[in-house]
Amino acid sequence: MEIVKEEIIRFLSRGGKDFWSIVSFSNYSAKEVIDAIGTLIKDGIIEERNEKFYVKNPLPEIVSTSYRCSECKGRGVVDEKDRWRELLNEYNNIAKERPRPTTLYDQGVVDSDTALARMLYMLERGDIYKKKILILGDDDLMGILFALSKLPEEIVVLEVDERLVNFIDRISKEKGLSNLKAIRYDARWEIPEELKGKFDVFFTDPVETVKGIELFISRLLEGVKGVGSSGYFGLTTIESDMKKWLAIEKSLLEMNLVITDVVRKFSWYSLGEGDILESDLPIIKENPFKLGNPKTLWYNSHLFRVELVGEKVIKIKGEVDWGRDLYFDEYTYVVNP
Repeated sequence: MEIVKEEIIRFLSRGGKDFWSIVSFSNYSAKEVIDAIGTLIKDGIIEERNEKFYVKNPLPEIVSTSYRCSECKGRGVVDEKDRWRELLNEYNNIAKERPRPTTLYDQGVVDSDTALARMLYMLERGDIYKKKILILGDDDLMGILFALSKLPEEIVVLEVDERLVNFIDRISKEKGLSNLKAIRYDARWEIPEELKGKFDVFFTDPVETVKGIELFISRLLEGVKGVGSSGYFGLTTIESDMKKWLAIEKSLLEMNLVITDVVRKFSWYSLGEGDILESDLPIIKENPFKLGNPKTLWYNSHLFRVELVGEKVIKIKGEVDWGRDLYFDEYTYVVNP
């Protein structure tokens, strides 16, 4: 709790902030942030006024200021020469037509700036050009973006939402994206035999529970070729505490996957801006403070890159009969029951 409180004090020393800004900035879970804000108010260290929080004795500016790169937003990649502007415009036009995200599958889409940055990061790491890429869950339409770049050899999207499968297939035909295919697939099923051991790279934005991430990574690990294959996934601190991170990292190591990169606050999602207060999300129901709707993107995740360094160890094999508990634990505050 102390380190969470220290972080909030440091952030509020920049000036008054609303709850969404605090939870977005924090490197700790929404559950822990809510508890820490309550304690700080009770102890008289911060105060709440007009949907914002203020620290009574701010830290020196040299301590509280942000040193994060404003150009790349801390991601380490940027399209300085606008090489991809035309591609991004085409992607944006396509994305406007995509099916609306549904809470049934815990969907929340990233902005186009994030989508392009993901592709550039993977390109920088040698994981796009002439690669075969397997994607599990693609409401962000990363498969379409990759295919439009004409850089990968093949992209296969496994997607549970039939609306998205049909949409991706339609765009693939309309745009002549012969290297892109979408397949209706539920992660609880065994991965199709013809996809096993075929791919160089995997990409996913998994559900944020330990067993959910183990399930997603197990399926994708079956799909890649072997030693040297790489994978990307997102993980938040908004819906995960450090003990969950520890459990996930241990599980990855047990699968012979080494974490090569973690880029914090890489992906930014459009999630409830304007109407989140009307939802039944725990982040609203468990929140005792006076809230306004978020005015900017606030939900973010950290980008992980992993690489297989030994024999594939598949933790979850065959079909599993899991229900909605796949999506929930005590820290998943942005998933509808």
